[in-house]
Amino acid sequence: MKFTKIFGSLLALATTSLAFYTKEDPILEINPNNWKREVIKSDQVVLAEFYAPWCGHCKNLAPQYKLAAKKLKGLAKVVAVNCDEDTNKPICGQMGIQGFPTVKVFHPTFVDPTGNMVTKQTITDYQGPRSAKPIVDFVLGKVINVVKKINSAEDMDAFINDTTFTRAVLFTNKMKTPILFQSLALQYSKRILLAEVKDSLTDVCSKYNIDKFPSVVVFNKDTTDPIVYDGIMKHQGISEFFDKYAPPAQEKIVLGETPKPFDPKVPEITTDEELKKCIDGYGTCAIAVLAYEEEFEESVKQHNEEMAILETLKKNNHEKNGPFKFAWINGVVRGKQFARDFDLPDMFPSFLIINGKQKIFRVDRGPFDVEDITDFLKQVRNGRGRNFSYKKEPVLDFKKEETKKEEEKKEETKKDEL
Repeated sequence: MKFTKIFGSLLALATTSLAFYTKEDPILEINPNNWKREVIKSDQVVLAEFYAPWCGHCKNLAPQYKLAAKKLKGLAKVVAVNCDEDTNKPICGQMGIQGFPTVKVFHPTFVDPTGNMVTKQTITDYQGPRSAKPIVDFVLGKVINVVKKINSAEDMDAFINDTTFTRAVLFTNKMKTPILFQSLALQYSKRILLAEVKDSLTDVCSKYNIDKFPSVVVFNKDTTDPIVYDGIMKHQGISEFFDKYAPPAQEKIVLGETPKPFDPKVPEITTDEELKKCIDGYGTCAIAVLAYEEEFEESVKQHNEEMAILETLKKNNHEKNGPFKFAWINGVVRGKQFARDFDLPDMFPSFLIINGKQKIFRVDRGPFDVEDITDFLKQVRNGRGRNFSYKKEPVLDFKKEETKKEEEKKEETKKDEL
């Protein structure tokens, strides 16, 4: 009995010692259930550490990472991923994690030069000193300013009279937009429109009875009546104030949508646009390059067998909620340049994975069958094996197809002449 109690105490102590971060730390532990929501689909800047509990360097980083998280509270989201957890290995594999600790920053970037759209997320590796201040400086450098500038009374009227959304205005005497307000603008993206008015616009400040700076005023959706924030200018107070008037987060709205049924078919990539969408989109693109010539019966038979393998792999990936998106390229028609760029074997079929956000790829050098490719994908998911980097934008070639069409066109012309 005593042995059981002692053993249980030691086990609890060992488990606690492996837990770098607790609920008291401003660090969110990531798992497959919150990975997309908290990181991939986040509009905020996200600092992420990928670690293993047994890693000495990770243990050394932990105190500085906690300190950085405290300094970033309210300015950026700070998360950690335990890659030693079996359920997290697909995430770490998808991110190409090969050493610990690996620190990445997920941050929004402007899609157009005017800065009106923020729909693209960029992932940047942090490779600086492993101490709090440089980490914090690096993260804050990734916060982009989407706060609308009000330069005149007319600008203010136009902003306030657009009652489609809830609006919030910061009245400030600072030359630059405070980093707190920049961060709030990202946090409440698509829920509240944020703008700022400088104290030099005295007519606008007077109209809204602003006599101290900074001041925050909210205009609820469908109204132009100002609601003044009278709390402390800290993230917690302002966010609680905004939450009273912000519409529900978009994710909560779409929860009732019916999920699309699983489609077992593996699509063919026929254009550079389709290739880019597969490679640069969410997840990891898994591509088979096949030799398909529909005019030859043997080629058609082999192609059907290869497609059956791909469909089985896709089904297995779907059932395990895996990170892979499957597609195939006709290497005979449009895949020769692609094969050269990624050092594929001369003989098709070939199989590889590409992650556009990480700019990495890996080729499966084994046989083209379910068992081998499943093992290959498992290695990728678990972050084992070596990935290779690439810089050149992947493209297809269309020479044979174009030549064939030209020949057919010439034949038709000859027939017409006869």
